Amino acid sequence: MEEDEHQDGKQSRLSEKISVEHRRVATPPDIPRGPSLLEPTSSDPLEEPQWRSPSKIGHTGSLDGDGSRQEKAAISGESEGSKAPDGGYGWVIVFAVFCIHVILDGIQFSFGMLLPRIVEEFHATQTAVSWVVSFLMGTTFFCGPVASFLSEKYGHRIVAIGGAIIAFVGAVAGSFSTQVWHLAISYGFLMGVGFGGIYLPAIVSVATWFDKRRALAMGIAVCGSGIGIFALSNLIPIFMEEYGLHGTLLLEGAIVFNALIFSALLRPLPTRKAVKADKSDRRSSVELENLDSKHAIARKEAEAAAARAAESKVSHKTSGLMKALPFFGLWEYWVMLAVVAISGFSGYIPFSFLVDRAEKEAEVERKDTALLVSICGGLNLVGRLLAGVLAVQPWCNRYLLYLSAFIISGVGTFFSIYCTTFTAFAIYGGVYGFTGGIIIALQSVVMTDIVGIENFSKAFGISLLVLGAAALGGTPTAGAIVDANNGSFHLAFMIFGALMAVGGVVFLPVPFSKFLQACVKRRSRNSAAAASSAAAVDA
Repeated sequence: MEEDEHQDGKQSRLSEKISVEHRRVATPPDIPRGPSLLEPTSSDPLEEPQWRSPSKIGHTGSLDGDGSRQEKAAISGESEGSKAPDGGYGWVIVFAVFCIHVILDGIQFSFGMLLPRIVEEFHATQTAVSWVVSFLMGTTFFCGPVASFLSEKYGHRIVAIGGAIIAFVGAVAGSFSTQVWHLAISYGFLMGVGFGGIYLPAIVSVATWFDKRRALAMGIAVCGSGIGIFALSNLIPIFMEEYGLHGTLLLEGAIVFNALIFSALLRPLPTRKAVKADKSDRRSSVELENLDSKHAIARKEAEAAAARAAESKVSHKTSGLMKALPFFGLWEYWVMLAVVAISGFSGYIPFSFLVDRAEKEAEVERKDTALLVSICGGLNLVGRLLAGVLAVQPWCNRYLLYLSAFIISGVGTFFSIYCTTFTAFAIYGGVYGFTGGIIIALQSVVMTDIVGIENFSKAFGISLLVLGAAALGGTPTAGAIVDANNGSFHLAFMIFGALMAVGGVVFLPVPFSKFLQACVKRRSRNSAAAASSAAAVDA
């Protein structure tokens, strides 16, 4: 009897426990928001952290308690938990991209220091040597769409590291060149492919880690270019004197190798994954399975609704290509591409020929040309940094600032034919470097404003393709004009200066259209406010 009573008591307590557990599962409790659930599971700074708890799981079944918000996030391609933090590790990304620009742009824009020595040592024409820098700059940008595709598939860090390795191999191979075409293939094409693999992932990484501070972060990141130009323009003459042309190219390869280190810092945004059972959690496994199933169903429903909303939005006006590249339907983007093409074709001519011009037309000694390039690079740094600061000010129109830099740069290049002294060349170089810094700092920011951050990677990749194709023909064309005019640079600088100014004029409809849209919105708000006031008075 006692054993039967003991057995009945155990069964009664078990039934009561099951009943309590059932009531707990039927009413899911709030998920704790204590710090233990939000700690990353990995301490490796180069490893993407895995989070232990999802963000804002509501009781309605949606991931954040707001179905419309979830649908918008799915349409824009942003996943829950991947919102730009506007700081934190993002500043490490800015530092890494800053150093990458020191290396990449420092080598590219200081090529003018190498050009006269290459002409002398290889007994080549201006046109032939121009193909080296043309391949270098053109291929860097031409690889943009490929780098964008690979970045979306494998991640920015992997692609940038691969590009750094390729660039290093190209730079080292260039040091063994014996003819100009050897240099064009190794130092120009191969290193350009590597630079292309680094450049787009670096820029897009900054854009994805920042939102409200994006313009400032981008301005700081790209101003590394000015530091690189300033540093290498002073180091290259020293390298030339001590180690010669081939030794200088080998040392540039060693500098390029450092891009591998900074590429490894391009960590992606952290994502928050599904709730997992943890030993420290005292909730039962039944409860967690119930929550997981509800959240999985809600996630699938939100994704399906977002897909239907996206398809209904674009199906009536876009083809298959337009669905993949929705920004192709924006006329502002096509205007931007036209400006980018003009910039690529004409914008790199002064950097390539400024040193040679100063030596021939102003009789500047070769040892003093480093100061000329340093002035250009220093003010390029100031322009980039200033553009980043101004672009986030509410009173600053970044579109007007962008096109104004084009016009000033073009006018300055056109009238640089009257420079006959070192001082005059220094003033022109400063103006060109300053405006060029503004253009480069604002280019990605303006494009993000036009196409949106969700389309930025693809849109920027295509713009780099256009930029690379234009840059591929710009420098050789200028070199051919110089050779056809018995070594005179005047006609080339007049033509390409006029093209730069035209680029600013071509972009003018974009800010004008934005101004008209703002006027229409303001008028609509005023009309609505007046109607509301009249209705209140009548009542």
